[in-house]
Amino acid sequence: MSPDAGTDRQQGILVDWDDDRGFGFISPASGGSRVFVHVSAFPRAKRPVAGCRVSYVAARDGRNRARAADVQYLDVVRAGRVSDNGLAGAVAAAAVFFVLLVALLVLDELPVALLAAYALLSGVAVWLYGDDKSAARQGRRRTPCTPSRCWAAGPERSSRDGSSGTRPSSSRSAPSSG
Repeated sequence: MSPDAGTDRQQGILVDWDDDRGFGFISPASGGSRVFVHVSAFPRAKRPVAGCRVSYVAARDGRNRARAADVQYLDVVRAGRVSDNGLAGAVAAAAVFFVLLVALLVLDELPVALLAAYALLSGVAVWLYGDDKSAARQGRRRTPCTPSRCWAAGPERSSRDGSSGTRPSSSRSAPSSG
């Protein structure tokens, strides 16, 4: 829905944000009741974080309830889910894995062809990830979520990209586990 009459921007603070559900509430700087805001009202490149200052257009939903539209950040927004510890852990795990691969190669327990194939496929995966991430930051169409990619991405990717997070139905039967 588009905002109601007038496009006077108001300012406020995002006081409550549920990233998993994609909505929160803005406390207007001018006072008054909190205003509902959906993730779709924010710029696509940055996820909302509680405590950031924003400007918005006051609007009404289909039930005539107040909501915020066309939200813009007034402060620099830091990512809410990424932590330095997560990055350090990932780098440490990759280093241990690399040392293990080199040790197996030196001990002649790992075929060079397997190592080369692994390196090539890893490079392709990093390139595809970078392309998809760039598309997300620029608001372009992202890599389609086919059943295998949806299952691998899990609920976090599915909730961020707007899909339901459920496995799509298929005419093919699922592989048997026995």
